[in-house]
Amino acid sequence: MRVALVDAFVGFDVTPDTVVVEPRTRLVLDVVNEGKGVHDLALPGGPRTRVLDPGESQRLDLGDVTGNLDAVCTLPDHEFAGMILDIRVAAR
Repeated sequence: MRVALVDAFVGFDVTPDTVVVEPRTRLVLDVVNEGKGVHDLALPGGPRTRVLDPGESQRLDLGDVTGNLDAVCTLPDHEFAGMILDIRVAAR
């Protein structure tokens, strides 16, 4: 699944900003930095991309998703400015 790190009208964003998967889905993200500055994407305490320059991309394997997760840009103030990807497990 492709996700883009972008500069928003105010702050930053991840597009799409929410991903819904079935329980135990192996989720692999193709993370592309479409912003004008550097960004990364990481699960707290888990897998992460390197810091990506504008135009760079990296595949991020999150493994089997069993619960709700938030992936964020770890650069100073980027999470606060809205650079969050909500990963939700569909209810059965």
